[in-house]
Amino acid sequence: MYSAVQDKSANYTVVAGDAGDLIRVTTTSGAVTITLPTISTVSDGFKIAIVKWTGDANAVTVARSSTNTINGATSVTIGAQYSSTIFVADFETNQWFAASSGLGTSNISVDPFSGDGSTTAFTLSADPGSENNTQVYVSGVYQEKDTYSVSGTTLTFSTAPPTGTSNIEVVSSSPLAIGTPSDGTVTTAKLASTTGSGAVVLATSPTLVTPALGTPSALVLTNATGLPQAGLGTNVVGNGPSFSAYQSSAQTLSSTTFTKINFQTEEWDTNNNFDNATNMRFTPTVAGYYVITAGVATAASATGVILRLYKNGSSHRTLYYNGFGSFANANGGYGAAMAFCNGSTDYLEIYAYFVTGQAVTNASDQTFFQASMVRSA
Repeated sequence: MYSAVQDKSANYTVVAGDAGDLIRVTTTSGAVTITLPTISTVSDGFKIAIVKWTGDANAVTVARSSTNTINGATSVTIGAQYSSTIFVADFETNQWFAASSGLGTSNISVDPFSGDGSTTAFTLSADPGSENNTQVYVSGVYQEKDTYSVSGTTLTFSTAPPTGTSNIEVVSSSPLAIGTPSDGTVTTAKLASTTGSGAVVLATSPTLVTPALGTPSALVLTNATGLPQAGLGTNVVGNGPSFSAYQSSAQTLSSTTFTKINFQTEEWDTNNNFDNATNMRFTPTVAGYYVITAGVATAASATGVILRLYKNGSSHRTLYYNGFGSFANANGGYGAAMAFCNGSTDYLEIYAYFVTGQAVTNASDQTFFQASMVRSA
């Protein structure tokens, strides 16, 4: 575990207070150098981790301070994205111990060379990135890191190795290049099924396959706020149209004449399907079965009353009638009925008939018109 994570994108010198931290280095703007502190200024066992965080060609160089060495060298290079190195201060040897890790794997190369007593530069078969990724032997003797340097694929000795046949051996590691598969080389056997039936759907313009959802068990749909009626199955009510309106401006009915009742004020209208300004009619936009309730009250005196539901301009149901053969007086009438509406052209209205013409009581609890869908088509 790390004490903290620091993000750096420019050169930075590690301080004692950074002990135990992870330094993430971004190199998108260029190479970055992180300088370690002088070992005598930190505690024995001081540890810091450094990782190259971005996938670009710029390297992170970790440099020493003073005469301290890093695994016997003056610096360490971190060149691959997500590769990291942990540095630990060793007071006894006055050097930094560096252990590197990364995502992926490496190629190991062995390059033999023959010395001639004068040549100092030799070309490796791969770029190891730094001396720390090499092991060099001359006549079977391991060579310290400070006796040679590496730049790209060129390894240069500070002193020319002696003459010999294949007496120089360089063991180095370099990142394994995964590469990109060539066109047409990945078979469907290497891909997971996208249709659920074992087949893979591949096309220039991908084809969307409708999933088989099956039929949900009762009560499994919960919190379906905002689900449109069209998204529900047949015979499911869901959130179909509903409204409530009442008469708020006085209207006078002539005697013995069926007159359409005005309802000027809406209490709610979920789909904006009720016209309370011009036609005073309900035209639901979702096909289904609707329950309708309505009421009308006389304002002056009791009289004979008939209340009817009209559909598409014609009488559909009688909601209230207070006389059989002859009228009995009443102060109003109330009733309910059901009607099917096709969701496009069908509309509903309320008509009333007063034996003695007079004004209608304009109150929300006496003269009203309500409807709500109870089952879809």
